[in-house]
Amino acid sequence: MKDKIFNESNRLKLSYCYGGIVTYDPGEVLGPRLLTDFELVIVIEGTLTYENDTSINQLKPGSILLAKPNTMERYSWDKNNHTRHAYLHFNLDSIPSEWQNLESWPAIIESPSDVLTRLVQTLIDRAMAKPNWPAESPGATQNRLMEVFLDLFLNFKKGDVFGGQDSFSEPVSRAVKFIRERLDSRSFEPFTLDELSKSANTSSKNLCRIFIKEIGISPMKASRLMQLQLAIPLLARTRLSIKEIAQHCGFCDQLYFSRYFSQVFGAPPSEVRKKLLSGNPPPKSPLPASLMPRMYW
Repeated sequence: MKDKIFNESNRLKLSYCYGGIVTYDPGEVLGPRLLTDFELVIVIEGTLTYENDTSINQLKPGSILLAKPNTMERYSWDKNNHTRHAYLHFNLDSIPSEWQNLESWPAIIESPSDVLTRLVQTLIDRAMAKPNWPAESPGATQNRLMEVFLDLFLNFKKGDVFGGQDSFSEPVSRAVKFIRERLDSRSFEPFTLDELSKSANTSSKNLCRIFIKEIGISPMKASRLMQLQLAIPLLARTRLSIKEIAQHCGFCDQLYFSRYFSQVFGAPPSEVRKKLLSGNPPPKSPLPASLMPRMYW
């Protein structure tokens, strides 16, 4: 394989790609084998051990692997449970000239952003729907999707958000995931610090200490601010009343919600809604980007 591949258009072009989803029985092994092209793998269920020329890696669900040509590799799947992963084999006719040498590409992202995960899923779904692609070059859309994915993948740093992950410690990440799951539901269910600490697999005292150290606020205050932040898209993109938005965000008392909202964002919810509907940008969030809530509703 050449160190760099260029063409006149200076854009990525796939020579072929094909993919699928496969389930493995407990304890199955593949390899050692010599990989002759690129392979993207995303772990869906179960865990696996991936070994190559230089390292041994334990991959959990959600991990994305980019394996490179001329790599001697071996897969060992979970000994106790079934494992599923999706894969995409591909090769390249050209890449953008500004990209680094192919040999230096990173191999594994254990906690990818939502965007990276969805791009992998889209790439694999499209390849599965096009059984002729192993024999002929994919179309322009697949090339563009792959270029976007690889550009994000190559430049990914732990802590990049793109709507998803963070660079916090495991207890904080677990706690944030717990809060987001509550916010993603149609009806926010209040919880205690003890419940949040249990979800983070640590004590309440330790969780508070870690939150203060890493974020600068307590876990319950972080939750309250995430609840408030969720109100911003609801004000901008729904016709819900202020009372309904307050309830959806976990505030039983509309008056308390409005007062707290005004304290944090500098204006009451009704005024912020008017500004948003007039095309003004949303008020500045008090949260770091990694703590921004998601809204699937």
